[in-house]
Amino acid sequence: DDIMSLQEGFMKRVFKEVLDVDVATPFPRMPWREAMERFGSDIEVFLQGLSMGAATVILAAAEKDLPRCVKGVLADCPYSSAKDIITKVIWGMKLPANILYPFVRLGAIIFGGFDPNKADVAAAAKKAKLPILLIHGDADSFVPYEMGKQVAEASEKVTFHTFGGADHAISYLVDEKRYRYITAEFLRSLASHTHSNER
Repeated sequence: DDIMSLQEGFMKRVFKEVLDVDVATPFPRMPWREAMERFGSDIEVFLQGLSMGAATVILAAAEKDLPRCVKGVLADCPYSSAKDIITKVIWGMKLPANILYPFVRLGAIIFGGFDPNKADVAAAAKKAKLPILLIHGDADSFVPYEMGKQVAEASEKVTFHTFGGADHAISYLVDEKRYRYITAEFLRSLASHTHSNER
């Protein structure tokens, strides 16, 4: 809930500064399909995520059936792949990841219904057709900065910004003014690009 509140506060400020639109918080939460049915598919949508959410929105950007209303992705401190972050966490617990990861993977397949080896964020970034703004703190102690860099280097569609001294998921708090400027410029560039293509 704390991370959602932080994200909502950030998005509220961006909408006010970029579009001069006041957005009420907390944001309503609903499944994607319900949102499309309720608001229609003729609106412009930007996917935004933090940490695992950042990885998720990049994975979504590579989907073939992504609605055309989705125009871009804002991703803050994504990991390079589910396998990479899981093995990093296992090693961090001073356990042998090379021995334990296959069991974690099997558990995810059996009990979670997904294969972590297929959640390759860097490969998804390479496949994505949408512009991606990627932000990562170079002092990230949970998702290593190198993972974000690996995602950024996978595609020319990625614009990468480093926040010096920022730990995991706090780039916004380290330099709020710069973070807001970067995201606002990204959204402005996509909004103007979208509207110029419609003319």
